[in-house]
Amino acid sequence: MEVINKGILKALEMLGLGQPQQGGGVLSAVAGMPRPEGKPPVPTNNAMPKSKPPVVNPAVNIIESIITNEGGFQQDKADTGNYVGNRLIGTKYGITPKKLAEFENVDTNTIRAIDIENLSIDKAKEIYNKDIKNFKISQYPVGLQEQVFDIFTNFGYVGGLKVIQDASNVKTDGKYGPETKKAVQTLTPEKLVASRIKKYNGIVKNNPSQEKFLKGWLNRAKKYGR
Repeated sequence: MEVINKGILKALEMLGLGQPQQGGGVLSAVAGMPRPEGKPPVPTNNAMPKSKPPVVNPAVNIIESIITNEGGFQQDKADTGNYVGNRLIGTKYGITPKKLAEFENVDTNTIRAIDIENLSIDKAKEIYNKDIKNFKISQYPVGLQEQVFDIFTNFGYVGGLKVIQDASNVKTDGKYGPETKKAVQTLTPEKLVASRIKKYNGIVKNNPSQEKFLKGWLNRAKKYGR
């Protein structure tokens, strides 16, 4: 073995790599060799490069939360969102007949109860994902995005934006202009919850038949307070 080592050391000297450090042995000399251009350093002490944590799409979490809030198929006769004209159709995962018709690009009058009842959760997620883009949820502070989307789902875009504007103390015209854009950047979740509660109470005052939904609405809003 000593003869072999001496032979290796002699070869290294001839290549211009010099003598190994004291006590380093042959491996120290080899380790001192320059790496080929562009090659990463070899991990030492058996350490492997750490893998990056998976990137989580915030839209996925928002959609999952909304579907949980809305629940499955229902045909409550007091829920105005369940109707097409005078026909009771129903909703599922919060998807109304009108919303499904918009997504499918068909006349709302063609939507039947069976269409809503057979709506898959994957299609519901696809519809909500499209809404997240159309409603430009990314323009709102991250801490408000889920609640903002929940408001749009609950009240519709224009009605929901008016709730947000009311909480922001700007003109409630249902249009996302520069004033609204600036105001929402400092809006707190608590103010948004308070505006929702005010709106829900107003709905019940104007239409007492909706009182049966009030407790659920309030609980839905309050979960976003801190």
